[in-house]
Amino acid sequence: MTGIVVNEKPNLPSDYRRKIRQEVYYCRRFGVSGHLARLSSDPSAPGASPHGSASPEAGRSTAARAAGPREAFRDDSQEERQKNEGTQADSRHDAERTEAARRYLTGLLGRISYVLSICPGDSSFLRYKEEVCGYLRALSRSKPLFPNLS
Repeated sequence: MTGIVVNEKPNLPSDYRRKIRQEVYYCRRFGVSGHLARLSSDPSAPGASPHGSASPEAGRSTAARAAGPREAFRDDSQEERQKNEGTQADSRHDAERTEAARRYLTGLLGRISYVLSICPGDSSFLRYKEEVCGYLRALSRSKPLFPNLS
């Protein structure tokens, strides 16, 4: 069973078409990464801070803050290493999110192409196809922050 409805012309069920329209709308409204974050209820959604506090003093112990400059320097260098590790982890996380967005958009494009294979003259789905292709082109132009991490 293909799921194709044949009345006056072949078509797909309205629920299937409505779901695709909804996904394109959410990508347009919230951006692809925002839409994916909403889909997965990911705590690392855009706007959420992965490291908690923004103050560098907050991560230091009370003893290190009260210690002399030499001990504070040691603690700062350790803190700097942790920040660098965090930056690399952020870069890996960004690469994973980019790859997830690419997979999602490729799947969405496949579903749009399926609709167009049944209804080749559907102007709204032709626009959706162009829009999703534009999102994919934008993803392919984005460069990772640390390309030589692996």
